[in-house]
Amino acid sequence: MVGGMVTGAFTATQGGGIVVFVAVVLGLFMFRTISFSDLWGALIVSARASATVYLLVAAASVLSYALNLLGIGAMVTAAAPFFQGNPMLFLVGVMILMLVLGMFLDIGAALLIFVPLVMLTVMQLGIDPIQAAMVIILSLAMGLISPPVGVVLFILMKIGNIRLTPLMRELVPSISPRSASSC
Repeated sequence: MVGGMVTGAFTATQGGGIVVFVAVVLGLFMFRTISFSDLWGALIVSARASATVYLLVAAASVLSYALNLLGIGAMVTAAAPFFQGNPMLFLVGVMILMLVLGMFLDIGAALLIFVPLVMLTVMQLGIDPIQAAMVIILSLAMGLISPPVGVVLFILMKIGNIRLTPLMRELVPSISPRSASSC
């Protein structure tokens, strides 16, 4: 799998699919450790987990559309002149905004809707686009593991069969330093 990704023969997602296919073939026919009924049960569990994820992504997409209709992105662009003398303060504002957006939106939707608007302001303020991109990506990623909607948080709860409180107890020590180091 790694060789195929390094050579560019396939992506990580395609490589994962290939590995699953090889594991099923080996388990069914070579080692005979998986029966067809076991395979069917695994497919059902996988379909349920995928359905949960896609339901959350669909809800985030609807919310994304609603926020776009409300003109939230235009408000961010309109606030840029207030940060003319202090670009770091603008980055902190972007970090907070992206953290909140990451809690409610899919990362792809947030990137597609807000990054073009924010990057225009970043260029106007003379901020390095790479630094701004890192702040945006890290903040959105932290939002994905933050309640109330954090999509990755629910995926972790589903896969690990764990409740929210113990999971958050483990995540809080890693979220605080990342927030401080993003800017």
